[in-house]
Amino acid sequence: MAKLNLGCGYDIRKGFVNADMNDSIKGIDKKVDVNKEKLPWKDNTFEYVVMNSLLEYVDNPFKLLDEVHRVCKPDAIVDLKAPYYNSALSSFHKGYYVDLFNFTAKSKEPYMKTEYKVLSIHLIPTFWGKLILNIPIPKYLGLRHLVSTFIGNIIKQIEFKVKVIK
Repeated sequence: MAKLNLGCGYDIRKGFVNADMNDSIKGIDKKVDVNKEKLPWKDNTFEYVVMNSLLEYVDNPFKLLDEVHRVCKPDAIVDLKAPYYNSALSSFHKGYYVDLFNFTAKSKEPYMKTEYKVLSIHLIPTFWGKLILNIPIPKYLGLRHLVSTFIGNIIKQIEFKVKVIK
């Protein structure tokens, strides 16, 4: 199985193509600047992609997700982690996310030209967020999610697991 660790930084993973813009890190297989170029792989190359804390540094995350879609095989799995919209560190990044894959059909221009199916969404709580029981609540991802809409720094990251639809 071909696997890509995009924007890996120091998180070098065995069995993955580890790609980052900083090629001075030991273990980087490919230098890639996701803001300036297309991804350097052929169409339908990867079956699994990890992007851990990358999207918040990207100028156009939707363009990058279109490129990731291009280099993925049909039904490939993509795991993403990004800062939650009201986490303490979100203001230091170019972007932050509540639900990156939930767009309205009424948008005049689609954010992405490609399609992903959301398999799961997980909210990663802060220390204080762990003190709040995550009781299920309709239309929310639990009590922590509901509380975080009113009080910041309850959720620090959001994780998406999506499937590439081609």
